[in-house]
Amino acid sequence: MSEGVKEAAARHWDGVRPDDLPRRFWQVAGCIRAINAVMGAEGSGWAEGLMAQMRRRLGGRRLARGLSVGCGPGSKELALVQAGIVEGFDLYEISAVRVVQGRALWQGRGLADRGRFLSGDGLAALDDPAGYDLVYWDNALHHMPRTAEVLRRSLRALRPGGMLAVYEFVGPDRFQWSDEELTWARRVRGALPPRFFDPAAGARLAAGRGVARPTVEAMLALDPSEAMDSAAILPELRRLAPADAVWLLGGVVYALALNDVLANFRLPEDAALLDSLMLLDRALAGQGLNHYAAALVQRPA
Repeated sequence: MSEGVKEAAARHWDGVRPDDLPRRFWQVAGCIRAINAVMGAEGSGWAEGLMAQMRRRLGGRRLARGLSVGCGPGSKELALVQAGIVEGFDLYEISAVRVVQGRALWQGRGLADRGRFLSGDGLAALDDPAGYDLVYWDNALHHMPRTAEVLRRSLRALRPGGMLAVYEFVGPDRFQWSDEELTWARRVRGALPPRFFDPAAGARLAAGRGVARPTVEAMLALDPSEAMDSAAILPELRRLAPADAVWLLGGVVYALALNDVLANFRLPEDAALLDSLMLLDRALAGQGLNHYAAALVQRPA
């Protein structure tokens, strides 16, 4: 990642604040529960499905040394430590604000000695001659250039018996949605009643019915690292991982069609509607429309 891109991305993430309303799918238990179910888990916690698959493949073995690049405040990695999957992490993050938040989070959980926060993009750590037992990519890889090469380097960074775990946005570069994806997203939004869009009809957050591709120029202005080479991730995961260790997680409905609109679902009253929409998303995933995927690759012992 170039220094200019890195600095612009760091400024963007320094300024990101938590949403007051659950506008995004990762804030909605019903969405996460359906995604976890694809990986054979019942919980509504982030990446519980992937963690369940990791435990199954590790057979009770705990990984010693983990690496996470673009970790944010490290909450996802903290969950892996608390679950007993990995002993500790080297945690790289370009946002100084998030490094401070992360250190406070791990300190507050009494695990500061298990998470070593480092400022920087962390890609050079993939060449650490000591190697790692776990390389974990969770919605940071799609901010990297040359993602297929980064995945190959991640695999080479593993010690014998180590594991590469990936949970990522794998959709179109720079969010340049296909015509088919836009058609489905517009159909979903068009079918919802006014109370999902209009505050006068009961919406908590005003939202438009339209769904459009952002311009590349707008994407570059917001965060030049966003989805710069995301479309290359899934083909490389399919090349590296066994077929039964790649999970297609959809996203055209829950991440694109329902973006922002999720804030206007009244739960539990709208739970059945949300469940139905997640079933539609699952069907679209089976047709090859996937914005998210997960995968596990183990290096032979």
